[in-house]
Amino acid sequence: MPILSVITVVKDDPSGLRHTLNSMAEQQRIDPSHIQFVVIDGSSPAMEEVLTDSGISDFSYYWQKPEGIFSAMNFGLSQAKGDYVLFLNAGDTFFNTDVLSRLVEFLQSSSPNWAYGRVHFTSSSGKDLVEPSWSYAAERSQLFARGLFPSHQGTVMQLNLIKSLGGFDETYPTTSDYHLMLKASKESAPEIIPFPIAHFQQGGASTQDWRAAVSEFHRARVSVFQPRGVQQLQEWTNTAVGFVTTCLAKVKGGLQGDR
Repeated sequence: MPILSVITVVKDDPSGLRHTLNSMAEQQRIDPSHIQFVVIDGSSPAMEEVLTDSGISDFSYYWQKPEGIFSAMNFGLSQAKGDYVLFLNAGDTFFNTDVLSRLVEFLQSSSPNWAYGRVHFTSSSGKDLVEPSWSYAAERSQLFARGLFPSHQGTVMQLNLIKSLGGFDETYPTTSDYHLMLKASKESAPEIIPFPIAHFQQGGASTQDWRAAVSEFHRARVSVFQPRGVQQLQEWTNTAVGFVTTCLAKVKGGLQGDR
């Protein structure tokens, strides 16, 4: 049985899929028996030929009627065979060519319930963004309401844990990965992977529809943690501050774009 299933979800993005597959094909020093590659394609027409040209000789490919990204990710979970799961969706790439070999070694030696490493972000304009340093324990005490939390591109979780938590709740159409992370945080604290995992280009659903995302983030926190008293007030305050800060950043960005 493989140690890690790497699942990629794609819909009508051949360029992004090629980018991700090229990153997978460049991984060095990996035992093929340790890794399962799974691609869930919701494109029309299907893009299986992109995989055959990728240089990856062993992968599982499935076409699924498009019903949202988390429906596709849940379908990917149903096909996963690894002890652990990592989602690297179309357009995402590994940080460098030895991430998978180092990640397998880490999982074998640490056997965590779940773990996360750093992710390097790139804006939609191609600008590299510096991820701020942050403390998991400090953000957990604030119910992750201040906008700092592990991203799914850098998070590895036991398949059995994900299934026990019910997978991705599709009633959160843009933030179900965040909702799942909140539930995992109640089970145990994660291990910290001591090296970067992935590059992520902003522009996904939660980035584009940020107002809906803020509302979903809040709903997820209330659902999972059920804060009361001071903790409830802190969560509401952090939500409001995050909304205003994001709104001002969007306005500032729009004004600068008009110049």
